[in-house]
Amino acid sequence: MLKQADWSHTTSRCAVVPLPLDVASLSKSLRRQHVQRERRVAAAGHFVSFRRTRTTRELLDSHAMLETLYAARWAASTPVASAAATYAAWTEVLRRLGNEAAFIASAEINGTPIALQLCLYRGDRCYSVRPAMHPDMLHLSPGHLLLRRLIENLAADGFRALDLGRTVESTGQIGYKGQYGPSWGETVTSVIDGPVEQQRRVQQRTKQFSR
Repeated sequence: MLKQADWSHTTSRCAVVPLPLDVASLSKSLRRQHVQRERRVAAAGHFVSFRRTRTTRELLDSHAMLETLYAARWAASTPVASAAATYAAWTEVLRRLGNEAAFIASAEINGTPIALQLCLYRGDRCYSVRPAMHPDMLHLSPGHLLLRRLIENLAADGFRALDLGRTVESTGQIGYKGQYGPSWGETVTSVIDGPVEQQRRVQQRTKQFSR
């Protein structure tokens, strides 16, 4: 793929969290931040529940909610047509992959979804590819509330690593992911160029990947 002319590629940093997470190895300040988030939610009388999809039907249903939250969070910078196209493209990919290669983790507070995370997995390694958070719940750090529970869930299921995906070179993203004691590496993102009809080739490659 890297040598094919109709694909463009970008390289960015990625953070990989080893599982199970060694909380004791984190700095005191980081451990304190994690504890304070949980206490803040509890003090407000909230109960956080965690769920991970286990079937393809659950995956597709949760994907609809994920895209709804994603669109609400980034409405000012994402045209409606673009959001619809993204939803359709991901729906096709997830139908092909199914629950044997993908799942969506979600966190809810008092029954309201506050964060969802689409992940792909192979063997004992999991890859986060598309997170979404409720725009009205950001003061509760919904991404962290979900990620903490996802890390615990994956470790309990025998996963050995969680790749947090592409990292924007910003203090916010690097600091956010750095709170989980990751190792830093590089990841290559490949995007097909050209007209819409070439999507068929993307779908075919997705199907081959899932086998």
